[in-house]
Amino acid sequence: MNIICDKTLLSAAIDGVSKAVTLRSTIPVLEGILLKAEGFQLTLTGYDLEMGIVTTIEANVKEPGEIVLNAKLLSSMISRMPAGQITIQSADNGKTTIQSGVAQFEIQSMSATDFPELPNTGGAGTIPYTIGGFLLLTGAAFLLLYHHTKRRKEDSVSS
Repeated sequence: MNIICDKTLLSAAIDGVSKAVTLRSTIPVLEGILLKAEGFQLTLTGYDLEMGIVTTIEANVKEPGEIVLNAKLLSSMISRMPAGQITIQSADNGKTTIQSGVAQFEIQSMSATDFPELPNTGGAGTIPYTIGGFLLLTGAAFLLLYHHTKRRKEDSVSS
């Protein structure tokens, strides 16, 4: 996989899908974000076996592919990059290089085949919602909406 994308778009996408990533798991791939590059898009997926979030951003895909990168490390690396274009290039041995300007990081990727498939959005028990460009697949979406509504009420009371 070899892509170039905008730091702002990538950072927002990582922040969004990270909400569905497990911080500590006995299954290491659940601590990661699936990155899938094809066409002119990069699709990012976070999934903790209960909730999945998928988002797609524009990217210059030089070589299609898919990898899983640790969400915490990826977020930390991207936040330290200068503004502008970010290049993500993965090698067959799993070494992934993330570069922007003079800043460069290397991270070990995990196999995308180990990442669990999200449930079929048409199946029973899954409720697809699009919120701010993110696709949320879960029955817990009501909890998210409740929290958002409650937060709005608290904000208006404190004003």
